[in-house]
Amino acid sequence: MERKEQVQVSFRVPRVLRELVRRYVSMDLHMNESEFFQEALREKIQREAPDLCKSLFLEEKTGEAER
Repeated sequence: MERKEQVQVSFRVPRVLRELVRRYVSMDLHMNESEFFQEALREKIQREAPDLCKSLFLEEKTGEAER
């Protein structure tokens, strides 16, 4: 499987939220905080904007087929 290009995104969160995420990651199956945030963002977008998510993946598949 080809690994998708990743980019760095930075944002600020309250210290208490960071600690909550850190503790949750240590209890859960996530490898690290980055993986946690990636999954959380994917789930939110799929839940709140499913059509946007579908169209993006369709565009991605179409672009790969043209290569």
